[in-house]
Amino acid sequence: MIDISKYADLASAAFALLAAALWLASAVVKTPASFSVNVITVGASDAEVPSSDVVAQGFGTSDELNALGKALIRQSKRSALAAGSAATAALLQFLVILVHQIPR
Repeated sequence: MIDISKYADLASAAFALLAAALWLASAVVKTPASFSVNVITVGASDAEVPSSDVVAQGFGTSDELNALGKALIRQSKRSALAAGSAATAALLQFLVILVHQIPR
């Protein structure tokens, strides 16, 4: 009879190692330490309208903020894969324990 617990042990160890590697990869993703936002307004200038009544429309851009967003997306994907690998390793360990409880 095939001892499934040996295979489950090996698979569990592999998934645990994968989880650790993915979490490490997630942890070392470079994120900007600070970022600037360039705001471009459309409409009247401050000189034309008193500051208490200024209503302006515009938009902001930031290369660093875009880089931060992309880094967070990479971190999230890697962390999700790591969590899935850790869950798989835990389930495999549960299977090993379960198999050892079955009388032979």
